[in-house]
Amino acid sequence: MSEYLFVYGSLRLSAGNPTARYLHNQARWIGSGRMPGRVYSLGDYPGAELDESCGQFVEGDVFELDDPDDVFRVLDSYEGIGPEFPEPHEYQRCLCPVYLRGETLCCWVYLHNSSAHPFGSDLSEGSD
Repeated sequence: MSEYLFVYGSLRLSAGNPTARYLHNQARWIGSGRMPGRVYSLGDYPGAELDESCGQFVEGDVFELDDPDDVFRVLDSYEGIGPEFPEPHEYQRCLCPVYLRGETLCCWVYLHNSSAHPFGSDLSEGSD
């Protein structure tokens, strides 16, 4: 299992909500990274999709997890993923390429499940 997590929304280093603080206490911040794809506004929060051909990037933070199993139990619940949540889930946790300081890491990312929930407006339009 990858020990890296890429976050682009309410779990970023600058976020102060309780779940973000939990993540920051259970992981080591590696640096700012970017993933090929788009990020969309879903109202009060963003959702991202992986798209290696669009020429755009989702900006975010990369964390190395101390105990991935424990951290993902908490984060999956925060993102509404798991057997206790009705399907289809709004997010899915996927392994994706993330670029960080000239290196490509395989990171877990919570991607928006656009087949289950339509996207809002594209926030990454014009990003490089």
